[in-house]
Amino acid sequence: IHDYKHMYRLEIYGNFGDVWGANVCRPFVTLLKEIPQVKDVTYISPYTNKTDVKVGNRTIAVPVITMGMPGIEFFTGKLLSGSSKTCADGANVIINRSTAEKMFGTVNAAGKTFEDDNGNGGKTTVTVVGVSEDMPDNCTLPNGVYICENESVMNDWSEWSFNVYMLLDKGANQKNVERAIKLAFMKANGVSEKDEKEFDKETNMKFRITPMDDIYFSGISFKDKGNRGLVDVLTVASVFVLFIAMLNLLNLSLSEIPMRMRGINTRRVMGASVGSLRIKMIMENVLFAFVGLVIGILLIVAFQRSETCMKLVSGDINFSTHWVLMAVMAVSALVVGALSAVVPAFYSTSFIPAMVLKGSFGLSPRGRRLRMAIMAVQFCVAFALAIYIGVMSNQSSYIFNSDYGFNKNEVFYTWLSDEAQAKKDAVRAELKKLPFVESGGFAQNAIGASDNYMGWGRGDGEHHVSLQVL
Repeated sequence: IHDYKHMYRLEIYGNFGDVWGANVCRPFVTLLKEIPQVKDVTYISPYTNKTDVKVGNRTIAVPVITMGMPGIEFFTGKLLSGSSKTCADGANVIINRSTAEKMFGTVNAAGKTFEDDNGNGGKTTVTVVGVSEDMPDNCTLPNGVYICENESVMNDWSEWSFNVYMLLDKGANQKNVERAIKLAFMKANGVSEKDEKEFDKETNMKFRITPMDDIYFSGISFKDKGNRGLVDVLTVASVFVLFIAMLNLLNLSLSEIPMRMRGINTRRVMGASVGSLRIKMIMENVLFAFVGLVIGILLIVAFQRSETCMKLVSGDINFSTHWVLMAVMAVSALVVGALSAVVPAFYSTSFIPAMVLKGSFGLSPRGRRLRMAIMAVQFCVAFALAIYIGVMSNQSSYIFNSDYGFNKNEVFYTWLSDEAQAKKDAVRAELKKLPFVESGGFAQNAIGASDNYMGWGRGDGEHHVSLQVL
């Protein structure tokens, strides 16, 4: 996301009960533009609708996202082609790279047209005025057709169904901006600053802005699914895996010492330096780690080619996309290999050669104690990981098998095409003719797929009501 370090999302407490919410109304954009520290501001609907469009003789289903000027360019920076200046004028839209290739077979789609339903049974010719870079697959901001609304909707205080994002000046004070937003909202509603305490008492509303980095972990919007605690647990688990790998190699190397001791010290007698012998033992384990790294890479490639496996992850896991992580992974594997050989290398070369060649180190009590200690640590770490996996498995089982109050295996839903939406009664009648269908219904969004839906505000003063609408 372009300039994300200075980008924030507006959140309000108390508008829909005693909770923080990211859904606000569009007039906040106008209020924010008047704050000096705010460089730019836009809004976007968190709800993505699918619609059928006609490109030549083909009908293609595309996601449609509603937002304000300057459109998706606010998040992605400069467009690949075209301009967002006329996006809000008439039937003009911006589309992302992959959607452009899907619809027109080329990224250079600025100026091309397609047909869309105008809502009255007819068709409207829509012009693509710009093409943006794709957002990542697992990004909160979706890809699709971006519709920029014009200024006529900027005075609608009744619909609280949009997320407002702002770009602040470098060095802007977050608390000062939050204070300015509150005062601007009070002013827009005819409340002076001296009546602030009374405003707080009557509305119980609070305002804050959340950095783009923290949005996914905030849990405020229905797309904010991140959990920092879980990320920390997974990070610790991955370190444990590396630690176990090092202990495995260390134990293997130590168990070989009694059998290799004579050979190592014979080389010392024949003139080999201690340093060269140690380096060779370390490089031997590095080679083991390299072989393991190659096997791991092949397993990941096989994982990527399996549709079943790829359903377990979101986003792109290709090595080219995450080359920094790939480099860290490779270096970590080689470092683990090297560290696992340091103790055996120094231990096996720390004795006087003559004593080693005369004696037997095969049943050394010291060596046995060391190996038993390492095995105990390996067992404890593996036991902790087994408990962790068991807890995660039980949590996952609870999520998918808990009682929802209805038999979710007997309720099915599907998105409807524009043609089917225009014939709901006929669709319902045909469904009811099927012997296995008990009932049928329609909704704008999938019920239960979101924690929040469209927000409406109605009434004034003591009779003001905020509600979720589906």
